[in-house]
Amino acid sequence: MGERPLEFQRLFAEVRGRLLGEPAPALRLGRYVVGERIGAGGMGVVYAGVDPELGRRVAIKLVRPDRVGAGLPAVGVQLDGASRR
Repeated sequence: MGERPLEFQRLFAEVRGRLLGEPAPALRLGRYVVGERIGAGGMGVVYAGVDPELGRRVAIKLVRPDRVGAGLPAVGVQLDGASRR
């Protein structure tokens, strides 16, 4: 079976945690801890996240598979506040 989409993994962990009375385990994507979904659009989905190595909040954008290519990465990460400077 292929890899499940990130949103499925996040929801599965949350439901399992509620059913078993345990906290949901942190969902990780590489070194990043993935939080709640904060947006979506034509290019993909954006999640709030944390970079534990830097101790900073980040935005994690997952680009839709049909948009990957032409120099676009499948995953992009931006430090919180970096676009507002």
